[in-house]
Amino acid sequence: DNRGRKKPAEELDEHERLKLRIKELEARNEYLEMENDFAKKLAEIKRRNTR
Repeated sequence: DNRGRKKPAEELDEHERLKLRIKELEARNEYLEMENDFAKKLAEIKRRNTR
C-alpha cells in the first residue's frame, strides 16, 4: 500500500517532474518573500529607534 508516499524521482514523467519543480519554486519564493518582509520590518524598527 503506497498511499501517502511519493514516487521516486526516476519514476516521474516529465509533466510530474515539472509540477514538482513548480511547487518547490513556489515554496522557495514564499520563503524569500517572507524573509524580505522581515528584513524590511527590521530596518524600519532600527530607523525608528535611531531617532
